[in-house]
Amino acid sequence: MRAYLVGLILLLPLGCSGRDRSGPSEPEDAADGGRFVPRPPRPRPPAPQQDRDAGEAGSRDAAVNGSDAGPGADAGAVCGDGVVAGEVEECDGKNLAGDSCFGLGFFSGQLKCTTECLFDSSGCLGTERCEDGRDNDGDGLADCSDSDCEAQCASGCAAPVPLIAEGSVWPGNNLAHADEVMSGCASGTSGPEVVYEFVPPRDGVLQASLETDRLLTLSVLRECALGSIGAPAECVSPNRQLVVPVTANDPVFVVIEGRDVSAVGPYELSASFREIACGDGARDQGEGCDDGNQKPGDGCSVSCGVELSEVEPNDAVAESSTLANLMKPFWGEISPAGDVDYIYLDLATDVVDLQISVEGVGDGACDLNLLDSVLRVFDHEGDELAFDDDGGSGFCSRVLMRRISAGRYAVRLEAAVGAHWSTFPYSLKITHEPPSQP
Repeated sequence: MRAYLVGLILLLPLGCSGRDRSGPSEPEDAADGGRFVPRPPRPRPPAPQQDRDAGEAGSRDAAVNGSDAGPGADAGAVCGDGVVAGEVEECDGKNLAGDSCFGLGFFSGQLKCTTECLFDSSGCLGTERCEDGRDNDGDGLADCSDSDCEAQCASGCAAPVPLIAEGSVWPGNNLAHADEVMSGCASGTSGPEVVYEFVPPRDGVLQASLETDRLLTLSVLRECALGSIGAPAECVSPNRQLVVPVTANDPVFVVIEGRDVSAVGPYELSASFREIACGDGARDQGEGCDDGNQKPGDGCSVSCGVELSEVEPNDAVAESSTLANLMKPFWGEISPAGDVDYIYLDLATDVVDLQISVEGVGDGACDLNLLDSVLRVFDHEGDELAFDDDGGSGFCSRVLMRRISAGRYAVRLEAAVGAHWSTFPYSLKITHEPPSQP
């Protein structure tokens, strides 16, 4: 029976975003008191021993003997010279090319190099993880192919993976896992899923994002109980980070799920936890803004409230707030949902170039899709002169107007249709170039 779960859903596109999602570097053993803090797999992970023996023996022998190693191999490779050469050597003597037991998927231990310049993982220790696409215990079987993974692969909700949200990147693969969860975002279909469980140490926020080239979804759920039926899940736009408030010791479940039964393959899950604090640069529930400091006069107060320039009501042209000083930002809020702000802009002289930009209040809201605006400019007769949706930073608006005459103009600002967040604080910034003096 499928489980219907309540949560937040993130749909991923077919391509990766290209952003740097590398995790923190880890110590060689990375045992960390028995916890496993993962990192992305190596670009060239070792094949199982039997595959290496069968498929690479010829090229290894050629490399060791200094003869022609065949296409793609380094004919000059000499095993024993301390230099890891090309694709024919995994290591050379004490030179492990920066790798370790942890890098091969184990938890701890001492990685060595054989006289044939291949990794010797006999000194590595580990317990099979069932979702990372790697052989963690050295038996030649990975994930659901290993009998150690029978319970987890049969039911992700019954045996979730413990998640340590410390800014790490978790490599994973949902191949051959159970198809029990239905997120509600894929028109009645679903596919195999991997379920992670996170237990917050304190009240705060869980941030999670997913990178993959497969049709997978990411959701953060309050329950993972088979047979429960919940309200429809909320879906957000692709390639976006989920930011979920969490309560101390109240578990939440992070689910990576295929959009249909054929949607399987590798992915990278990034997860981090932080406490809510004014001045940390992240706008959370209960904060109007958070610009990373607690200084007044920059649009965000010492208590993380917006230092408003606008005067409500300003929902119509006749009620417009006025931007009194073009050299200073104008700070306002689109709130409640459906709010529209009009701001008068008075030009005392003609200008060659006039640029009007919508920005966040110091919290990176445009790039994080916390602010998705639409900007319009009208002349004194009500004719629309300019329009922009996403021409600025991230999802924010920016218009550039040339050869503008002196006079009064009305700027209209609102949330974009379909914006993930319908309310947000904003900063309106004006730059202009007066005509050159004769």
